[in-house]
Amino acid sequence: MSDEAKPPPRGGLQYMQSEAQALKNSVGTEVNWGWSPAFDLLEHLPQHQLDGDLEEPINVLLDSPGDVRHILCTLSRVKRHTERPVHFYVYEPNLKHFARHLFFLTWFFDQTDVSALDESAAEFFELYGNTMLRDSGKSSLKRYAKKAANLARGGRDVLEERIDMEGFIKMKEVDWISEQLDAWGADKATFNVDYQWDGRVRADIGDRYDSKNNVMDWDFTMGLVPYTAHIRWPEYKDWRATGVAYDWGRVNPKRQVKYEYLHPNKSLAIFPDRKRTTGVYNGDVRCGPWTCFGIDSEWPDLTVKTHDNTFKYSNGVVALHNIRAWLYERLTGYPWQWSEFKLAWDAPEYKQEQKVKSIPAPPPPPDFKFVACGIDQQRVHLLLKTKRAEPVLFDVMYFSCQAAQNLTPERTALLKPKGYAVVETVKFCVYMELPQKDTYVQKVNELAEAAGLQPAESLTKRLHRFNPVWKLPFSRNPDAKLTEAQEKEKRKHDSPWGLAFTKKEVS
Repeated sequence: MSDEAKPPPRGGLQYMQSEAQALKNSVGTEVNWGWSPAFDLLEHLPQHQLDGDLEEPINVLLDSPGDVRHILCTLSRVKRHTERPVHFYVYEPNLKHFARHLFFLTWFFDQTDVSALDESAAEFFELYGNTMLRDSGKSSLKRYAKKAANLARGGRDVLEERIDMEGFIKMKEVDWISEQLDAWGADKATFNVDYQWDGRVRADIGDRYDSKNNVMDWDFTMGLVPYTAHIRWPEYKDWRATGVAYDWGRVNPKRQVKYEYLHPNKSLAIFPDRKRTTGVYNGDVRCGPWTCFGIDSEWPDLTVKTHDNTFKYSNGVVALHNIRAWLYERLTGYPWQWSEFKLAWDAPEYKQEQKVKSIPAPPPPPDFKFVACGIDQQRVHLLLKTKRAEPVLFDVMYFSCQAAQNLTPERTALLKPKGYAVVETVKFCVYMELPQKDTYVQKVNELAEAAGLQPAESLTKRLHRFNPVWKLPFSRNPDAKLTEAQEKEKRKHDSPWGLAFTKKEVS
């Protein structure tokens, strides 16, 4: 087993760790999710670009996204924008992420029951962000891991023509991905996640472990609440202690049912040994998966605030309704009718009425292609320029905060003149202080300038149009003068999770 694949030491002096080691202990070397909300990648393209040649695909490059949230959001809404095919070129620095991508694409397009969207959404988040699963989650993990492994090997599947695991990725990489998926569904493969999670938390907190609740409360109060108050303290505390981020009993307390999470979620593990029998967790134990789905929504009633500037509904509630809306639109072709919907928490006797209550058969997947681009950055860039008769040019580029250094003139040369690029910021990275986050934004702007891009402020504002508005707690006067501390809190809340850029106009 390589040093990277070994579990970290248990305990230790937190203050004697180097900055690199502290980062590795808190965030890990394999981030299983992103740190920004999912958004529709096509929504911000000009209409004439969307209405182009129906035979020519719209090309999107995602550099180290960490998950498929942007792809799922885009595919659920693609009929709003265009009839053209959409090709997603995905680069990841870690092959395990491709296994997770295939797994969730398979899961998403296998959902067929419009009347069971609540349970489908619950299952999605359980598989996505929990270290432990219910019995139903364990069965789904085995089922979809097998389907995804078959898909990776080129087997027959409803997505077989939508997944490209040959052109831009090495076959030995595909074999490794398939073996990881096999391990997720194998009974002989073990994953002692409870022990490993506790070891990671001990390594992160170090000699303050006996006061871990106070340390976690500080991270929550200072690192998350000022940036988004959608995450509740019980959600965060339980996840830091156990790794269970989405407890369905807490998301929907009206059911008054306590669910048991007894089985390890092997999709969060890497199986580095030759026989793929022992799973190792090298992921995040401090930031959490909440920012991807549960901090904004198309429906403003979900992000309503109370008088003390906290949110009425928790992160899990918002995330549940968002993914349910995606599934509904994907299955029916109609957007979720938010105006006709009331939360069961507020009106238990209300029965929702949607435009489509059932479908005779699930629709085929939209015309898209998922192109896996391997883990060799230089090789991928070379293939994008030389693999086809002409270089692959992109309408949209997305760079996660782990890939901002790839915002180079060579890469942006592949961006179409009317296209745009979005760079994820580190707004929701708990382990970073505000000055570090400001420095990161400054560095991204410098990289974009050197790469021939210019800030697109109007597009950045549109990306954040669903963000809740910051309000002064316990104040009825919106024009009240803010103190220095309140100004700082407002700046944290209003800071962008992503920066948009377009190509400079050539004079």
